Order: sequence, then C-alpha cells, then structure tokens
Amino acid sequence: MIQSLLIPPGIALAAYQLYRVHREGLRVEAIQTIFVPGFAILLSLWSTIFLERWKRKSSELAFRWDSDARIDAINPNFWGQETFNPIKRVVERNFSSSRKCRRQFFMALPMVFMVGVVVAIFFGFVYFEQHYVANQSGSQGSIFSILSGAVQGLIIACLNFFYKEMAVKSTDFENHKTLAEYEDSLIVKIFLFQCVNGNLALFNQAFVQRDMVALWMLLIVLMTGKQIFQTAKQLLLPKLLVWVSRLRVLRRAFVALPGKIARSISENSRRKTVNQVQPIVNAAKVEDRADQTVHPTALREAFENCAMLKDNGTVDDYAEMVSQYSYLAFWGSVFPLAPLFACGVNFLQIRGEISLLTVRTKRCYPEPADDIGIWINLLEIIGLLSVMINAALIVLTFDTQSLISDVMPALGESPQSVQVSYFVLTVIVFEHIVISLKLCIAALVSDSPHWVRVQSQVEKYRERTLFGNAVEEAENEALA
Repeated sequence: MIQSLLIPPGIALAAYQLYRVHREGLRVEAIQTIFVPGFAILLSLWSTIFLERWKRKSSELAFRWDSDARIDAINPNFWGQETFNPIKRVVERNFSSSRKCRRQFFMALPMVFMVGVVVAIFFGFVYFEQHYVANQSGSQGSIFSILSGAVQGLIIACLNFFYKEMAVKSTDFENHKTLAEYEDSLIVKIFLFQCVNGNLALFNQAFVQRDMVALWMLLIVLMTGKQIFQTAKQLLLPKLLVWVSRLRVLRRAFVALPGKIARSISENSRRKTVNQVQPIVNAAKVEDRADQTVHPTALREAFENCAMLKDNGTVDDYAEMVSQYSYLAFWGSVFPLAPLFACGVNFLQIRGEISLLTVRTKRCYPEPADDIGIWINLLEIIGLLSVMINAALIVLTFDTQSLISDVMPALGESPQSVQVSYFVLTVIVFEHIVISLKLCIAALVSDSPHWVRVQSQVEKYRERTLFGNAVEEAENEALA
C-alpha cells in the first residue's frame, strides 16, 4: 500500500503535463505546473513513511526468524597482534583503531580521486559537445555526437569495473575485524561512485544547463530505457552464462568419463576436470542389477548442478535498488511517472530473481541478518538530500515564481527584488517545514511494532528467570 501511494497522484500529474505538452508543444511552460511543488512535498514525506515501514517490517522478520540477537562473524582475512583477553580468557587478534583510521583515510584518497576523474571526464565530453560537435553541420555533427556518447559510456563502464576492483582491494587493506564492518565499508565506496555516476548527467541538466525539457527527456530515458535494459540484462544474461557454463562442463566431461578422452584437451585441464566432475558422476551412479551404471537423468542433473552460477551476494542487487530509489527521490517531481515505472520494473525483477536463485544459481550459504545494514542509513541520507534537491529545483529550474505570482496577484505587483526575496524565503521556509515533518514522523513512528517489543521483553524476562533459578539450584546443591 505504501509503495503504491505515489502512483495515483503521479499518473494524474503526468497526464496533466502530457495534455499541456500536446496543446502547447514541448516547452518549459507546458511541463511546469503549480502542482509540481506539492508533488515534491508528497514525495519527500513518502520517503520517510516508506523507510519507517521498512524498519518495522525488518524488525518483525528479525524477531520471527530469531536473527535479532546475532553475533557478527569474524572476518577470515583479519590479522593483527595476538593478545590474551583476561575476560574471555582466550587469545585474540588485536588491530588498533588508530592504525585502522589511518588506513581508511589513506585509502579514501584514491576513491575520491576516481570520483573526480569521472566528473572531469563527464564535463570534458560536455565541453567537447558544446564547442566542437555543435559547430559541425549536417550528418557529421550527429556522427560525432553518437561517437562521443559511445566513447563516454565505454570509458565510464571501464572505470566502474576498475573502481569496484579497487574498492575491494582498499577494503581488504583496511583490515576490518568483522564481516559486517567489511561490508559496510565496501558498500559506502560502491554507493558513492554509483550515486555520482548515475546522477551526474541529471545534475548537469538541472543546475548547470538549467534545461527543464532536456532534464525531462533524460529522466524518461533513464527511468524507462535504462531500467528496462538493466532488467533485460538481469533476466537474459544469467541464462546465457549458464548455457556457456553447460557447454564448458559437457566438453570437460568427455575427459572425466571413461572411454571419452579428447586429445585436444591438455593434461592439466583433464586433471582439473576429473577432480571437479568425477565426484559428481560417481554420486549420480545408481544400482542396476549387479552393476553400477550412470542413470541418464541423474547424470544430466549432475551436469546442470555443476554448470550453475555462483552466488555473488546481495551488494550489487542492493546497489541497483538504492540507485533506483535515488532517481525516484531526487527527480520524481520532474518525471511523475517514475513511481509507476519503478513499480513495474521491480515486479519483473522479482520474478527474474526468483528464477535466478532457484534454477540458475548454486545454493548460497545462509547468513543471519537483523536488518539491511548500512543501506538503511544511506536511504535516510537520500531522503534528506531529496528535500534540498527538490527545493533547489523549484528555485533554479522551475519557473515557480511566475506561477506563484499568478496565484497571488498582489505579490506580482511588487518590485522584482521583493518578489525574488519573498519567493526564496518561502522556499527555504517550506524546505525546513518538510525536513521538520520528516524528522517528526521518524521520531513518532517506532522502528518495531508494539507486539515485537512486548515479546522481546517477555523473552528477556524468561531468560533472566531461568538463569536465576539455575544459579539458585547450583548454590543449593553446593551447600547440600
């Protein structure tokens, strides 16, 4: 219910904008309406209500699944000086927090440098298009524009891959003690790069170029074309990878099966394949009369299991969802149909994830979690930034001042300086009011349902009672 709260007003506002575009043409005056600031306020409040409901649901699931009292697992790559812990009476590895902070600061520098490189490349291509491509005439300018966009996309994709590898290496170098700390540090690095990379073009159109029509068209491309492409890639690419993996396994299986030795495969590959495939083939043998034979169905299932993809964790999936959420929170007021497209894309992705996890991916190891970790903090930061960005859009991009003057004729008769001052002051006041409402909603709505808090207190009371009774019985036995 909360997820679809923005869809009806978004459809209504988009329909009104499209009607004005059809009547007046694709102009700024047709896109901007007096209802846009109201939709921006609704969007900001919705983000807080959505996150609070998410917290309550996660606390309920953590209590039902008994994962709310989990112990953080130790990072297997953690190293440090071994010292004796007099409390636990065990030898533990210790790494001072000062050394860890120095390493984090040292590794933050190349991360910031990589983000700066992406920004510099983007504005370099913008400068190239404005001062060189724009001066070309005819088809030559179109060709240069297409090549410029293709080269920019290729460079950004390569930098994205390189940045992710560097983020993993730098996080390993920081030497975090627990896996939760390791994942949080890696998530922050990946989120920073993807947030800048994904919203840079939108910020350029909104606050540098201040082109409302170009921003509107770019959002349509990102929220429809890019999301659909990502969904198609997520649904089709695993099938292709599984198909290629099956061909590889079947090719190597001829080496592992008796009497099917292929001379074209090297001895090293044969030895590696025998170690991987032969145990699966042996497990697929069934008893048939007095001999052991390989049943065709069991053998095919064994090969399919061997060809399944490895589970890559949840970091990439969460990063994609948070990126979509940032588009919706930052720019949903410009493109009101964004909630509808996000809902449709998520509907398809859920079905694709079900097929991917149950059919084409090897079973992952279960890891208990009481919430979604640092992602919830990043979502809250996005919610606060969305208020400021929407306020800046109203002041700089939308011509809301003229709309307010039309609604309030007395203000339109005032001097221009008075109108601007009154308008900016009104926007700042509304921004602070919306932020105050978001904070009030977050403070008033509890992070866990009432029955979860009651049951948690009941369980704690029972644990204390049972422990106290056990201690009392032990003391009585000792005295007897």
